[in-house]
Amino acid sequence: MPALEDETETDQQYWTTRDRDAIYATATARVDKAGESDDVDRTAAYRDQALVFLLAYSGARSAELVAVSDDEERNGLRWRHADLEAGTMQVFGKNRTRESAPILDDALRPLRRWKQLREPDENEAVFPRLDNAAKALDPTPSITTQSARNILADLCE
Repeated sequence: MPALEDETETDQQYWTTRDRDAIYATATARVDKAGESDDVDRTAAYRDQALVFLLAYSGARSAELVAVSDDEERNGLRWRHADLEAGTMQVFGKNRTRESAPILDDALRPLRRWKQLREPDENEAVFPRLDNAAKALDPTPSITTQSARNILADLCE
């Protein structure tokens, strides 16, 4: 009988249970530490926690949630595409069409808290950029995939 070939992707990115628990705890601790202050750190903490939980509990790729620098059609998930009551979102998928993706219960709480903090317009990015010069939230443009990687790397430290 021939040997079975390993058909798993070697470049597949995933979190181990230990890594996942650690990044959740770190993101949540940042929210708790930020408390009720009205500064940029609080805004970034809530945004980053929502991003981490949505990446983990939706099955969506970062390119479906945030902007891709060299692809103007991928400009990030907008609030109009997220139905937190139904637990679904419409993402711009790999096939370059809008497709429904689930938002699992564990991601809904951080997303709801983030939305409540922001009180966003439906056209705003779910994961907006922080304008470093003004240290203010710029609600329309989404963070990029590189920014998302930087956020995750920062949380992993």
